[in-house]
Amino acid sequence: MTARSEPLTVPAILLRKTEYGESDLILTLLSPDHGRLSVIAKAAKKSRRRFSGVLEVFTELEAVVQHGRGLPRLQEASLKNAFARIREHPLRTGYAGLWAELAHDGAAEELPQGDLYGLLRFALQELDRGELAAELLHLAYLMRLLTLLGHAPCLECCVRCRTPAEKLSARDLRVDLGRGGVCCLRCAEGKEGEPVMALSRGTAKQLLWVGRADAARLSRLKTSPLGLAEGRDFLERFLVVHFGRLPRSLQVLRQLRDGEDLRR
Repeated sequence: MTARSEPLTVPAILLRKTEYGESDLILTLLSPDHGRLSVIAKAAKKSRRRFSGVLEVFTELEAVVQHGRGLPRLQEASLKNAFARIREHPLRTGYAGLWAELAHDGAAEELPQGDLYGLLRFALQELDRGELAAELLHLAYLMRLLTLLGHAPCLECCVRCRTPAEKLSARDLRVDLGRGGVCCLRCAEGKEGEPVMALSRGTAKQLLWVGRADAARLSRLKTSPLGLAEGRDFLERFLVVHFGRLPRSLQVLRQLRDGEDLRR
């Protein structure tokens, strides 16, 4: 980003923070107009008055950033939304942490990221309200994120022979994770060792639907635990293949989910 003599005031969601030296923090912010921003908050660990309760990951804030030599400096930050109710539940915190990490990795620096910012804010806001199931929000977020990044799974036809998915019998439906979508049983044969998994037609349709629905329509969707779990497992596996790595926050989320299952 080019140097500016006047401070820049931006709405932002805090995606990541790292300790730097004895008292400073390096922060990564997501801004709708300026994309991913890395800034330094001087003496942030010592100054309770300047940044008290503001610099928590996935909080929404208004940041005043001063550009100059080296890393831009965070001069002030005022809290817009703490999404505090998310932090009352470890599993919700796990979802929010993963969404923030994926937004961090998907955001471009110094370029407008209004759609990505709006998606993350929508997901955090709805998770904080608690009216929609976290699992359902997770599917919606992943589907929309993959679409924004140009990696949306092809769920409407075979990625190889282009046969419409609706013409395939339930037993013939597979997903070729490497090629990016649905494939018929015939096209999946002979792909030993490659990432192919089964997926029900109902789950494929549900994923397409949740990827487009607003909060009001999502609240009316009737889902089954098995359908949500199948969609979740598919999207998380798809995500790992197309991001090229297993996000650390996804490992944490899976541990939290396993813990929830054991307590039931």
